[in-house]
Order: sequence, then structure tokens, then C-alpha cells
Amino acid sequence: MRRSSRMAKGLGSLLGLGLWAVGRSAFAGPYDPPPIVVSTDEPPMIGDRNGLLFLRDRSDFVRLYPHAKISLEGHGFFGSHVDTLLPAEAGVDLGPRFLVREAQLGLGGELLQRVGFDAAIDLASNPAIDGARVDGTSRRVALSHAWAMVDQGRGLTLTMGYFEAPFTLENRTATGDLPMMERNVAIRGFVVPGSKVVGASFGGSSRHATMHWEAGGFGAESLAPGELERRFDWMSRLAFRPFAAESESAWNAAQIGVSGRVGWRNPRDASDDAPAITTGQGFALFRPAFSERGQSVHVVPSDLQWATGIELRVPFHGVVLRSEGYWVSRETHETFDEQPGTVQRAGRMSGIGWYGELSFWLLQALNIADGDPPVLGEYPGVRHLELATLPPRVDRYGLELAAIVAGVNATYDPSLRGGPAASIDRPQRIEVYQLGFGINYWQTSRFRVSFNYNWYTTPRSGQGNNLAGVPGNLGQRDTGAHSLGEVGMRMTVMF
Repeated sequence: MRRSSRMAKGLGSLLGLGLWAVGRSAFAGPYDPPPIVVSTDEPPMIGDRNGLLFLRDRSDFVRLYPHAKISLEGHGFFGSHVDTLLPAEAGVDLGPRFLVREAQLGLGGELLQRVGFDAAIDLASNPAIDGARVDGTSRRVALSHAWAMVDQGRGLTLTMGYFEAPFTLENRTATGDLPMMERNVAIRGFVVPGSKVVGASFGGSSRHATMHWEAGGFGAESLAPGELERRFDWMSRLAFRPFAAESESAWNAAQIGVSGRVGWRNPRDASDDAPAITTGQGFALFRPAFSERGQSVHVVPSDLQWATGIELRVPFHGVVLRSEGYWVSRETHETFDEQPGTVQRAGRMSGIGWYGELSFWLLQALNIADGDPPVLGEYPGVRHLELATLPPRVDRYGLELAAIVAGVNATYDPSLRGGPAASIDRPQRIEVYQLGFGINYWQTSRFRVSFNYNWYTTPRSGQGNNLAGVPGNLGQRDTGAHSLGEVGMRMTVMF
């Protein structure tokens, strides 16, 4: 009995100590980091410092940073007819699935501390999820990225290779750092369907990184892992942080920016379909292909292509608001399967892709925990090994809650620029909306568990005036079905 009493008192004391520590953290004042200590010891040739694995030579001419990422995922769909459609008809497997979403091996580094580089391959790439293609079964080993960045000094950089297009805040953020598991339907499906490009860009930043800009020319675009298509574009992005120089300001990281792109598609060389608008798990809500007079008609991008828009990011003590909106214009032509290369008519697809997202770091907002939040809008960037003895970095911990609303409001007129009207009266509107919720748990920046639920709706689809659609009304099965639900869970380990 006495032993039980002592145990109860011990547990009570332990619980009280824990509550005292939490309360003290919640009401504590600003954290004062320990002073910087300069060490005269020879830095190690191999090790792990502040989350960065490294190898280097004694002269410090070459530094290598091996890294890896593996993501295991389970997901499923909810809605009318998702349990009856075959993958060949739906374009993706609508049944519950467990898969290796990513298995990435990479090597980065620095040469003479002036040239940074990084390259990686993905051993489990899935075009249905990564790109705009409607293909839910194939797998391939693909090049994830390969680039080099030269530091010109005074904040100027030159980047060359295969990397994320410098267009939009969301596309310039690593997928693993986003609050949701995948890029939203507006950005990935409509605004930047080819998220990675091949070319060169020149960038720079002002003092205190108050202003950051990047612009470049690109000769190829990737709509699916391992597949590059010859397309020429100029792209640029400018981000402005008006309070960046005020280190004590709560609005220090608030940011507003603009992005633009313009390019040309030669009809002689254009043979691939225009991008599909897909959900995060690969179902195509809008397909750039139709049936006419018993023949398959394909919508192909041609001639002038341009887009421009704005971005906003406002972080404040554990709460981050992000929003972007872009106007997109793509000139197109249509061809028949039986007459490849023959232009039947020329039209235009145009409209707005937009989203608003709110993420909330619960423990940070309550001052219970502190941590290094994900970097948004600055990817890719050179990893850097700091050999000086500095205070340990506060790593990423905590629970992140996220909510997003996104949409595509566009029109497609197939004969606007010439040619006969379609023999079948097609709708011209493309209207898609996404409402999503996410929960993330971070145990340092190397381990993340995510849960997402997304609901997509295509109003007045089926037999209405909307070219988009969901599994329920595919093939006019159920003209009253206009929505599709997705649920997914992902575990990611990164080194």
C-alpha cells in the first residue's frame, strides 16, 4: 500500500513538473541564444552538422552533401461510381492503394564555396501524380533534377540545368515543405502544369533580402518525370519583403510578389496534348481530348502562350496565410487521331487559377515549442556547410494544421482563331474547385507524417455547361454527380 502511495506521489510530482515546464515555456520571454564560440580545432572531414550530412577534402575545395528521401503513401477516392470505373476508363486506379510515392537518391555539394550543385533520381516516379499526364499504372526511374548555381557575389546568382520553373510561389517551394501533400489543383493543373524546365536563369537579391528576383530562358519543359518536351519560354519572378530589414518586426517575413511567363509553340513541332487538370492523386478533372464523328480529337498547344499573376504570403507567430492568382492564356489547335499533324481548327484556352491557404503551427502559436519552419518560395537553393562553431539550430517540431480553397475558372473556344466549329456542340467553360484540409506532424525536418482530405467539385458538369467532370458523370453515367473526394496519408523520411 505504501509502495502504491509513493508511486502515486511520484507520478503526481512528475506530472506537476511537466505542467510547470509547459506553463513556463508558454509565458517565457524572448529566447536569448548562447554566444557564438570560435573554435580553433580542425573541422571534421565527414559528419552531420545542423541536419546536413557532409564529406569534404582537407583543403576545403570540394564539399559533398549526399541526401535521400522516401515517401510511403496510402490513398483512396470517394464519390459516385469510383468503385465501378476501371483504370483504363478512369485514367487512374480509383481503388484504395498503398505505394512508394518517392524514393529519391541525390548528391549536392559546393566547389570552392562559389559553385553549388545538386542532382537526384527518383526510383518510383508516377506520372499520374507528378505531372499532367493521364496514366495511372506506369513506373519509371527518372531524373528528378540536376542543376548548378554560380554565386556571382553581391547577391547575384546564375543557375543552369533542370530545375523548378521560376514562376509562382508554390512552384518555387519544395513539395515536402508545402502544408498540403501535393500542389493544389490551380497551380499544378492549370497555371504551371510543367513544374520543371531546362535552361538558365539569372537571379539576385538586395540587402537584407528585401527584394529577390529571378529571370531566365528555357528550351524544354517536363509534364511527366523523365519526359522533356521542346518548348521555349521566358519566365521571371519578383518577390518583395517590405519589412525584411526590421529584424524585430512581427511582419519581417511578409512577402508580396509577381510572376510572368511568355512563350511560343510551333504548330509544326507541337504534337503532345495540352495539360490535363488533375487532382492531387491523379484523376483528370479536365481532359484535353474529345470524341467527334467517331474520331478522337486532341487539343494541342500552339502559337502564343503566356501567364502572369501575383502572390502574397503573411506569416505571423505560428500562422501563415498564402494566396496566389494568375491569368493564363494558351492558344491551341485540334487534330484528329486519323489525321495526325493536320490542323482542324485553332482556338484559345484562357482563364484564372487561384488559391488561398492558411496553415497554423499549434505549439509555436502557444509558445510551447519553437522550431525552424519550412522555407517557402526559395527552392531550389544551395546547401551550405557552416564550419564555425555556432549555437545549435532549433530544428522543426510540432503539429501543423492547414486548410486550402482553390479554383480554376476558364473557357475553351476551339475555333476562336479559325477553322470550322466543332460538329458536336461542346461546352466552353472549365470550372473546378478544391476544398482541402491537412494535418502534419514534424519530428525534426527529417521525419513528417501527413494526413489530407480534398474535395473537388465541377459545377454543372456531365450534361451541363462545364468541360470538367468527375468519375460519377464520366460517360454520362450519373449527370447529377459533380464531386469527388480524396483521402491520403503519407510518411516521409528525409536525410
